[in-house]
Amino acid sequence: MAKEKEEKDKSNYKNLGNMVKKLNQVNDWKVVGSKYKKIFTKEAVASTPAFNESGVTTCNKWHVQGFCFEKCVRKATHKAFLSATHKAADDKWVKELKAKMP
Repeated sequence: MAKEKEEKDKSNYKNLGNMVKKLNQVNDWKVVGSKYKKIFTKEAVASTPAFNESGVTTCNKWHVQGFCFEKCVRKATHKAFLSATHKAADDKWVKELKAKMP
């Protein structure tokens, strides 16, 4: 019975593939575990700065937690910022969110 419930619970989640880890994470941005969920609420995530000129939204899990998954819808941002302007905007935004951390 417990195994059936576990399988049903798993079926409610989207298959994102295997975890991939980020090397050379920015230490000032690092937020892990339950602190990440407290800071990066739906409202906060909705205001995530663009990763590049085309307006692609930055993957916070990758840049802030230091890992994500192969099938992430924002996997195109699983790399270093090419624009100093966009990196600076993300830096400012992440630090402002962390400063408000409960």
